[in-house]
Amino acid sequence: MTARAARNMTYQDVVINGTTYTDVEPLFEVEGSKMIGLPLSAPFCPYDTIYTLPMSTISETKGTGVVMSVPSDSPDDYINFTQLLNKPDYRVKLGIKDEWVTPFAIVPIINIPDSEMGQDAAKYAITTLGINGPKDTAKLEEAKKMVYQAGFYGGVLITGPYSGLKVPEAKLKMTKDLIDSNRGLRYYEPTKEVMSRSGDECVVALCDQWFIEYGKEEWKKTVVEHLAGMEMYFPGIRNGFEETLNWLADWPCSRTFGLGTKLPCDASNSMIVDSLSDSTIYMAYYTIAQYFHTAADGSVSLDGTAPNANGITPAMATDALFDFVFHGKGSAAELNSASGMPTEVAENMRNEFAYWYPVDLRVSAKDLIQNHLTMFLYNHAAIWPNEPNLWPRSIYCNGHIMVDGMKMAKSLGNFIMLSESIATYGADCTRLACADAGDSMDDANFVRETATGFIMRLTTLIEQIKDLSSKEGTFRTDELTIFDRIMVDFINGAIETTTNYFMKMSFRMALQTAYFELTAEFNQYRLSCDNNLHATVVKRYSETVVLLLQPFAPHTSDYLWVDVLGNTTPAAVAPFPVASPMDYSLRVSSRLISDVVKDIRNQVQKNAKKRGPIDSMYVYVAPAYLPWQAAALATLRSIYEENNKSLPNDTAKLVMARKEEWMTKDIMQDVMAFIAFQKSNADKFGPIALAETPAVDDQALLHSVADYISKQVGIPKINILSRDDTSVDEHKIARSKARPGEPTTAFPPVKK
Repeated sequence: MTARAARNMTYQDVVINGTTYTDVEPLFEVEGSKMIGLPLSAPFCPYDTIYTLPMSTISETKGTGVVMSVPSDSPDDYINFTQLLNKPDYRVKLGIKDEWVTPFAIVPIINIPDSEMGQDAAKYAITTLGINGPKDTAKLEEAKKMVYQAGFYGGVLITGPYSGLKVPEAKLKMTKDLIDSNRGLRYYEPTKEVMSRSGDECVVALCDQWFIEYGKEEWKKTVVEHLAGMEMYFPGIRNGFEETLNWLADWPCSRTFGLGTKLPCDASNSMIVDSLSDSTIYMAYYTIAQYFHTAADGSVSLDGTAPNANGITPAMATDALFDFVFHGKGSAAELNSASGMPTEVAENMRNEFAYWYPVDLRVSAKDLIQNHLTMFLYNHAAIWPNEPNLWPRSIYCNGHIMVDGMKMAKSLGNFIMLSESIATYGADCTRLACADAGDSMDDANFVRETATGFIMRLTTLIEQIKDLSSKEGTFRTDELTIFDRIMVDFINGAIETTTNYFMKMSFRMALQTAYFELTAEFNQYRLSCDNNLHATVVKRYSETVVLLLQPFAPHTSDYLWVDVLGNTTPAAVAPFPVASPMDYSLRVSSRLISDVVKDIRNQVQKNAKKRGPIDSMYVYVAPAYLPWQAAALATLRSIYEENNKSLPNDTAKLVMARKEEWMTKDIMQDVMAFIAFQKSNADKFGPIALAETPAVDDQALLHSVADYISKQVGIPKINILSRDDTSVDEHKIARSKARPGEPTTAFPPVKK
């Protein structure tokens, strides 16, 4: 073994050179080249004798310097072994005899079901990534990650005494067998070089240690079942917990120095609880901390030495008190008799805990999933084993932060303190840029240009709300037009969508709907109305955009809410906007108008040179569904109900599989387009999009907004006709393609 490995082992109670727990010197040293070709036997190996072979990527700073070769499931081992196997000249060059290599076939060890890797994971990765030799280190590293992850989490052992078991389970059993039969020992080392402040390389030392038995079958099962019902917001968070629960087992929970709580079960009284294990249910303490740490003069007393405002002394903080507060055991009167704990204070503490618990949301960093946060779940289940209603309800994890797409570091000159950002951009713009930086466990990207841009965006919004407020008495108060109603409906949709994003902790998307989309739609509304706005719409928009932005930009929102809109209480205490039911017909109307305008513009742009000035356009609409379309909708409704009120991704395939009478070959192309269109609508708006009759009278709607369309496209006359109107022979194809919600457009016939 290497000198480094020997040093680590001696501090782990392994006798080296007759001693333990001391630095050891080698008795003699041997060059690695002299060890090539040594005959060996390996535990559970199908070959009685194997031989040592060279591999250039083995490092003396990792492990013992001798590595077991597993070419079936290690890309490094596979590429090195096959190079030796397939290149006789290469063997000669290295002085390797044929009998050390050629008699040995690669033995499959792990099968990965439902994967192209199968029983040859290493070979698959090498072939897929096009790795040509041991020097292709970057691709080999990629291959290693691919194979090891797939093998560990999805692999099943197919050889040896534990054939048929999943890899994590087989690994534990095999490790135990090797140790019990004295064919192996546990060896630990830092995952990378760790240097002490004295300049010495650190080792992993075996010391007296207490462990918490995470992974114990019944305990683990309870946590796994609870995890299934928790809100995790993003799949990656849940996956992280599931992976950790697969491997987390005995965890060292004590240490001999630093700050912490005395370990209750340690008779020597020299151990304290390790910080990761000690800080997993402190949220419960939050609920009652004010009773312990408020001094008689109202100040905060963390150490409890100052006279307490509630008459509590350190001696009253007994196990019985916490059993009463957290478990309801005993009574406040019994506590008073035993320790003098004020009865009313004890009851208030119990009520505080019962009111605030459980933890509705825990927010932390993604790198704590593999320890602290999983322990957080385990320990809640242990402390309140019969009260799952007190276990955590949701966990959100965030990634690290980048600045302008680069890791934030002082060495790169892009390290930004929070106080510096607030001084540069203001609190609200800093918050907005953080929200825009990204959601989920991906590293957030704080873009300074974005933060700067929000200064102008907020200024523009402030001026807009001020302008609207100053003109309050000049807006229309008559009946709402189609454009007024579309805007109100859009506001309701923005409220509902933003609220849903907030509930999902998707702040970037919430900002998109609460600000970007809502303000853009209002600008479109002004154009649609030719700036002749309705008072009801203006009021609804102004209040909504201010309150939806409040979680992002509280200072700006409070200013607009009180100083501009004239409310007497801050925006922070105003009820969050509530959406009225959305009107599907208005959503269809809005899209239909927009689509017609876009289609005409596109047609004009494409044909401008060929046709010259255009003074009129035709728009054909379908007043009702064709018989085959009605039949297709009936089929879609049936599939919708059969699939738990949703249309699956393969809806078109399911429709075709029914082979109903209306499905004739001549309309198949139109059928596929129709199904895709209606599925898209149903995905957005639900079953109402699959109704027997169209949600909107397309012809009446477009007639009512013909002047608006004319102004938008710059064409004096817009003809709105039914697809049944055959007055223009040249428009036969355009008429045939029109269907409810999807008008078609056509140019006037060319004069001959």
